[in-house]
Amino acid sequence: MRTDEIIERALGFGAVQNREELTFLLNFLIPRRIHHVLEIGTERGGTFSIWQEIATGKKISIDIPTSASPFVAQPERDLARFCLQRDDSFFIEANSHSDAAFNKVLEILKDESLDLLFIDGDHHYEDVYEDFYSYRMLVQHEGVIVFHDVMDTEEHRGQMNGAVRFWQELTGNKIETMHQYGIGILEVGG
Repeated sequence: MRTDEIIERALGFGAVQNREELTFLLNFLIPRRIHHVLEIGTERGGTFSIWQEIATGKKISIDIPTSASPFVAQPERDLARFCLQRDDSFFIEANSHSDAAFNKVLEILKDESLDLLFIDGDHHYEDVYEDFYSYRMLVQHEGVIVFHDVMDTEEHRGQMNGAVRFWQELTGNKIETMHQYGIGILEVGG
């Protein structure tokens, strides 16, 4: 499937990311040959549909069910059915900060590492911080950690978005695309 088709599908499933930001992210990730993925904060499943197309290994989602979760409304239920019919897809309905969620990820990975950690869960600073520091050790040396909503905007300031502050404070080899919401990419070991 072509990049534009993957993005159209993700937007159709309810991805809340900006088209240009998703294009940038996919063009960055595809040459890296992503194998295992963990997404924190799946909501409607739009970005999870991207991992279904580009990742060759296990695709893991952690999210707390809400009225927007993939288990509630159309077309999200269609995505959930599609994903759950695959042996390589796992949905963990739990708070990402819980020991149960972390242990379930470990159980699924079976001593393997992540190539991609996508953090788009609760955007309070403390929650972004905890997601990063809890799960970063599962990312392999050449892997990447991606954050959504890292652009400093009036909307984000009004929402007290801690992802912006966390991204600004984070050090390392960072790449970002800022069109509407912002996607930040941290190269692990880079």
